[in-house]
Amino acid sequence: MEFIFKHNETIYKKNMKALKKCYPDVYERLKTAGQGDWKLTKTTFRGVFNAYSAQHNMLYYQENPLQDVKMQLGQLKLKNARLAVFLGMGLGYEVMSYIKYLLPQQNTVFLLIVEKDLSLFHIALRVTDLTALIQCQGITFLIGLPQEELYSFLRHYIQSQNKFYYLKTIKPIYHASSMVLYKEYYLEVLKQVTQAGKDVVTDFGNAPHDALMGIENMLNNLEHIIKNPGVNLLFNQFKDMPAVIAATGPSLDKNKHLLKGLADKALIICPDASLKILLNIGVKPHLVTSLERTPGTIRFVQGIPYEEVKNVYFAACPVVNKNTFDAYCGPKIIVYRQIAHFKLLNIERGTLEIRKSSGNMAFKVAEALGCNPIILIGQDLAYSRDGKTHAEGTLDKDGQARNTQTYYDPSQAIEVQGNDGKTILTHPMWYSFLKVYEYDLSRYQGVCINSTEGGAYIPGTTVMPLAEAIDKYIKKPLYPLQRIQTAIEKFFKQDSEAELVRVKNLLQGAVADLNAVLEACDAGEKIIFEKQKKLEVYCTMQQLTADQQKKLAHIKQQVDNYHKQVLQSSPGFKFILMPVIQSYLLSFEMDYYTTCEKYSIEHLALIENVLQRAQWFDTVKKLTQFCLNYLERSLQNITLKGEKCGQAEF
Repeated sequence: MEFIFKHNETIYKKNMKALKKCYPDVYERLKTAGQGDWKLTKTTFRGVFNAYSAQHNMLYYQENPLQDVKMQLGQLKLKNARLAVFLGMGLGYEVMSYIKYLLPQQNTVFLLIVEKDLSLFHIALRVTDLTALIQCQGITFLIGLPQEELYSFLRHYIQSQNKFYYLKTIKPIYHASSMVLYKEYYLEVLKQVTQAGKDVVTDFGNAPHDALMGIENMLNNLEHIIKNPGVNLLFNQFKDMPAVIAATGPSLDKNKHLLKGLADKALIICPDASLKILLNIGVKPHLVTSLERTPGTIRFVQGIPYEEVKNVYFAACPVVNKNTFDAYCGPKIIVYRQIAHFKLLNIERGTLEIRKSSGNMAFKVAEALGCNPIILIGQDLAYSRDGKTHAEGTLDKDGQARNTQTYYDPSQAIEVQGNDGKTILTHPMWYSFLKVYEYDLSRYQGVCINSTEGGAYIPGTTVMPLAEAIDKYIKKPLYPLQRIQTAIEKFFKQDSEAELVRVKNLLQGAVADLNAVLEACDAGEKIIFEKQKKLEVYCTMQQLTADQQKKLAHIKQQVDNYHKQVLQSSPGFKFILMPVIQSYLLSFEMDYYTTCEKYSIEHLALIENVLQRAQWFDTVKKLTQFCLNYLERSLQNITLKGEKCGQAEF
């Protein structure tokens, strides 16, 4: 077998120059990876090379690489690959062939090119000019990334450029050799794409009802928002100082006692469910995070005497139920999460990228305050090996002590790596929390110590017993309470009455904006109903005349215009309606892009898309009306409170 050792250095240098600019991490990885095992071989076809691995004793392609690629792509029977994921790149022939012959007919918008083998990618750079692909915004290269880093990369990838719209049109593309070589890795890529996509979609909200509840709670909490300082006053006030986050997993019982005596040396944060557990052993956290919208969170703070929490700050997101805010008798700090409707108020309190749980919220607060290291305890994210789900003393939704001997449902249990190196069982919901931590830690600049004595391993953490972590990181007095108190002294208390009048005017403007949305929905529905019979006739036809195609395009254009009118950029739409309808819009658009897969006749897919918009307009109209009802009730409440302004209770 003849090897070609004099590679095309011109192509290689161009590719490397492009990588250095667009993918500096891949460039550095290639510099240190070396040439590896793969070698180029001549073929009988002019200008076409193959690749041979002595380690695997195999050629990557069959005798004619280009014909081999054509055959492999044909066997995949692709349709509507709007987001194409290449599992292995070979020498680049597959990608170039796909772009030249298949990309337009597949309606492809984005390409993700994955190659595990740095050596193989290295020699591909010598035979295929990839500079245009490397520089293209719609194409992303994932090269030689360790398996444990896939989730964080893919989550960021799906979030960028709104790729989540195409999650249902992801199509894997591969050559048989890539699966022979690295099947486990590429299957893991697909698994993590699915998980990351699921988690990104969940970030948009589980249901419009939850967002409506959040808006109602926010408007009911206006008094608390106006009267209390925000977390922004604490940003970076604890730079490079240790924090301990005490979550409510079953392992909290094993080491919570070690928190005694740390109050002056480390910032102690806990989610609301841990508060009473800590107070019962004489540990007073500095900050208590609260995130859930439902009324049941009151059980975590109700009935605690003022003396016990007078120096414990309730760092809550104002989507929390007002009764919970009212029930907590200690000091409060407002923490916004990245929900658009807080922007309508124009009352700055500090926004954090909080995701799924108050435990994750505690981590994001510690990060925003500049803490380093952040030490986790009770963050099991898994069943204990004797079946416990929570620490002793955790309260259930009725305010009673939770039965911590709740055993897992075998049909839902997921096996993951534990902090002790052995496998442990978790629940799908906890697993999604774990992936959130993994993603957040990939962007955290400090050290995260996981001192949870049990539980699931969180990639990006260093596992260490709490006693050892205390000895290593928590040494000198830092007086966190005094730091918090000094920082919030800067809070300027606004005129409550003036703020209410200002917010009332903003809400009245939002009401007008939402009425405009209703009008656009009505007009869009009317167009579709007027043209429905004509569209039904077109559905019976195998082919449309040029005039009929023109009329169909005109109908679609009219519907699209009203669709765009609904998706206006008014404050009421952006800050009130969008957080409510975004989960529905995302779900609808994901299905919308799969329509063409159902039909071999192009105009039938177009007609279904037009008819689908009737349901879209109707659903958006109903949700808009719900928002209007909430706004109008809130305006009435603000008027009533405004009449009382100046009295002691406000």
